[in-house]
Amino acid sequence: MPLDLLEARRACDTGRTSARQSSTWRSTARTALGTGVLLLAGARLGAQLTPEALEECMRPTPAARHRLAREISSWHRGDPIPTEALRYVASCGCMPLETDSGVVMDEATNYPFLVALATDSRANPVVVDMAVERALILAGPTRVFADLSARYRSNPYLGEHRVHRSIQARMRRRNVWVRGMAFETRDFRSAGYGEVHAGVAAMEIAHRLRQGANWRAIQDEYARRYHYQNGCPLVQDLGSFVTSEGRDEKNAGRELTVPSYHLPRLLRRQAGDADVMTVRPTAFDYTTGHLLLWQVLEVYEPRGGSLQAAASR
Repeated sequence: MPLDLLEARRACDTGRTSARQSSTWRSTARTALGTGVLLLAGARLGAQLTPEALEECMRPTPAARHRLAREISSWHRGDPIPTEALRYVASCGCMPLETDSGVVMDEATNYPFLVALATDSRANPVVVDMAVERALILAGPTRVFADLSARYRSNPYLGEHRVHRSIQARMRRRNVWVRGMAFETRDFRSAGYGEVHAGVAAMEIAHRLRQGANWRAIQDEYARRYHYQNGCPLVQDLGSFVTSEGRDEKNAGRELTVPSYHLPRLLRRQAGDADVMTVRPTAFDYTTGHLLLWQVLEVYEPRGGSLQAAASR
């Protein structure tokens, strides 16, 4: 489990969560898990930085970097892509900064910009991946892959870049867009509820979602029903993800949120389905009482035609 999510949960456990922290719990969980970035891995990477790389990341942040989020928000089709958006920027330590590429991309909501950035041949490959992942969360795989296919047809030279060959390979696989909630029996127990309530809540929510219940409304209802004394909810929002049958170096970190042994079951589901699955014990603070609820928002089925044409160029 990412370190900032662990800290948020420890704050809930000890009753030290402020009102502001409680109100931003969903955002914390969504940011920590939705990006699939393990901050622990970042800490290890920071410890291995070369002197040159350390000197680079310790330099003052350019003023243009602080304007980047605003420029992305106001960007329109036809505008030039900001130079800073093309660069991959990461902080030296384990805690991300607001100017880091991962943080900037995770907060971006301008879908046309993300597609344009992802298909700009000057963009750093890591930034390309981030832009595609963020676009997928905002719009789903059917729309994103259709828009990317059009871009690949109009600019076949993008296929010469490894990152775009990887994206095109993913477009030839079945993808599912899911959103999730997490329930842990020990949290329910420590908050004064019986452990059985975690499983009962998960099954009740799954049943109601299959019947068409609104995700946010039902989440708010169960947050009021099951919570710590300080109001921190026991039902954790995992955000949404688009995942496929392929595992590679880019999405291997998502093992914490969409375990590989859940994939075969998820990939057989249809839009609207909701499933409760058990997480196996791991070294990442998960226990046998950890349950994940997944609801399928959309299923992307690869077709011939444009996808094959884009990949063959």
